[in-house]
Amino acid sequence: MKNIFQALSILIVIPLFLILPWQKTSAQSQDTIKLMSYNLLHYPIVNDELADTSLRNPFFRTVMQSADPDILVVAELMSSSGLTGFLNAVLNANSINYGKSTYVPSNDSDRGLFYKTSKFIFVSNTPITTQLLEILMSLS
Repeated sequence: MKNIFQALSILIVIPLFLILPWQKTSAQSQDTIKLMSYNLLHYPIVNDELADTSLRNPFFRTVMQSADPDILVVAELMSSSGLTGFLNAVLNANSINYGKSTYVPSNDSDRGLFYKTSKFIFVSNTPITTQLLEILMSLS
């Protein structure tokens, strides 16, 4: 059930992004956007952030470098430090290519959104509360 709602939140997020033009040309060009959803499984591990640094982050870096998403939506963040920590220790470990949305806590495990700063500009995000869960709407 959570996967359905996570997919729904992704579908809401996709149209809310504005693609930045790379160059001014007289002809319209199109670009492909790579969207990825990933479950971080309680990131960071509460009371054991060393486990994330030494054990999980290297694996996360391998996956993210291979996938190279333009937009990354993550599930099961445990705190705002998890959002910032994943950005700095995983996505921007070798070079600064990604930005993040603002952290919005929820009643369940939290979600986060990362984007390539070469393609997007973050504008805002707002939780949409439903009877089942909160959906995070982001504008970039």
